[in-house]
Amino acid sequence: MAIDTGAVHARPDTPTPSRDGWRPRTVIATILAILLLAAGVNFYVARSTPQVGPGSVILPGHGVKQLSDGIDVTRWEQTAGHSWVAWTVRNDGSSTVTLTSLGDWNPLPNAMPRLASGFLPNPLPYGGTPPQLEAAGAKVADLQQSISVEPGQEAYVVAEVFYPDECFFGGTNTAAGTRYSLGSVPVDARVLGRTTSIALPLPFPLDTPTRAGTCDEALFASQ
Repeated sequence: MAIDTGAVHARPDTPTPSRDGWRPRTVIATILAILLLAAGVNFYVARSTPQVGPGSVILPGHGVKQLSDGIDVTRWEQTAGHSWVAWTVRNDGSSTVTLTSLGDWNPLPNAMPRLASGFLPNPLPYGGTPPQLEAAGAKVADLQQSISVEPGQEAYVVAEVFYPDECFFGGTNTAAGTRYSLGSVPVDARVLGRTTSIALPLPFPLDTPTRAGTCDEALFASQ
């Protein structure tokens, strides 16, 4: 009997491989990966967004007077060349936040008040005044430029304002000039490795009433 070895015949019921079925699966897998990545990014952004709110302590400050509407305090007004106010902020987030001061800021020192800020730790879990503020005179000693605040804890923010006495409105300076107002302190807030620029509102705006005209830049020399 002769055997034909010149050809190989495939079985009629053998399936032919095809890649068409992989395309929908690849698309679905890609979409799921994108959704998971987006969810991860959103979760990280939410966890790393600083949540800093008002604390429990507001100090009367130094070189300022409180103005009221007859019932509640509404503003602070600077009354001395070197003044400061202090209050606490609370970390309302679930991760540690590190606050960093931008230091001195003021683009026009011969026309506007010189501003600076820093931090002090709150020594007690439920409030308390640091010794640096209890004994502080015109300037606050040992201000920290950066401070880490654990969840649920508070820290002091200190805002310092300098403006020469010779340039205040009042006394012999009877011609009123610009009234500058400080409403917030700019800081960098770092949470889980991500840094965000935020503004910490003062409990009350701090006004600096000035006389008319430009203040001599030489009067700022010591600051």
